[in-house]
Amino acid sequence: MTKVLVTGATGFIGKNLVENLSSNGYEVYAMALANEKSNIEHYAIYWTFFTLILVFLCIFPELIEFSSNILGVKVPLHLLLLGISLLLIVKLFNDTIRLSELERKIESIVQEIAIHNKDS
Repeated sequence: MTKVLVTGATGFIGKNLVENLSSNGYEVYAMALANEKSNIEHYAIYWTFFTLILVFLCIFPELIEFSSNILGVKVPLHLLLLGISLLLIVKLFNDTIRLSELERKIESIVQEIAIHNKDS
């Protein structure tokens, strides 16, 4: 019996592929992210919030000037760019951690499949 690993098994194509392969006699291993929808919502909320902050600061540039005066920054634009850079670096760091966790999970699954194939 041929063994097949299907990634994205909870998606539209993945579901149909798993059903089709199973009905044709393949041994199917399905893999999917646990909460794909919540991850998409998380990104949507983050970028919506980020955009709203930028729009708000464009409407009220006095806030940037006031903040830069309090912090002793001579050019308000530098403070704004520093804030944007900080938010993007934090987002990138969090995404890198999630990617590392997913890579670890994939490696673990591949090892389990290899051990299963060796035993059978």
